[in-house]
Amino acid sequence: MGSKQQQRWLWSAIDHRSGKMWAYVLAPHENSALLKLKALLQPFGLTRFYDAWAD
Repeated sequence: MGSKQQQRWLWSAIDHRSGKMWAYVLAPHENSALLKLKALLQPFGLTRFYDAWAD
């Protein structure tokens, strides 16, 4: 089992129309992870980002 000190989150960008995953980052729950994901999405010209929880 991993330590809670080493937790990683899956940060993903999904096209909700098609269900296709455009990019993802597996990283700690920190701002730097979001910045990495945004950099991966930059070529697509995306300018809006939303945080959504799935139940």
